[in-house]
Amino acid sequence: MVIIVVGASLMPAKAVEILFGTLNDKIEHIVAYVGLMVWFGGMFRRTLQPWVAIALVVLGGVLELLQGLTPTRTPDVLDLEADTIGVLIGLALSMTVLTRWCQRIENAFPLR
Repeated sequence: MVIIVVGASLMPAKAVEILFGTLNDKIEHIVAYVGLMVWFGGMFRRTLQPWVAIALVVLGGVLELLQGLTPTRTPDVLDLEADTIGVLIGLALSMTVLTRWCQRIENAFPLR
């Protein structure tokens, strides 16, 4: 999932449209970072989830800076804002309704 977000953030915008279709750019950022936060939130205990959230916001910021080094992309502070909103929504879900979702799935489908 991280590889998809990193790749989509750094490839030309036209390639992203071909692969993933066209949505509102900010909605795409929010959905991607909600997904990342919920995914990693399910893997870490609640006390570590705020640190995961910080790491994901930093990832979004670094990717925005790296876009400035590509010939076809430009950094946008509003994209980082959308990333942060997505992380916060994902954090809220991970700490409430989806808490321990990963462990619940593993318990429901044991490998033995």
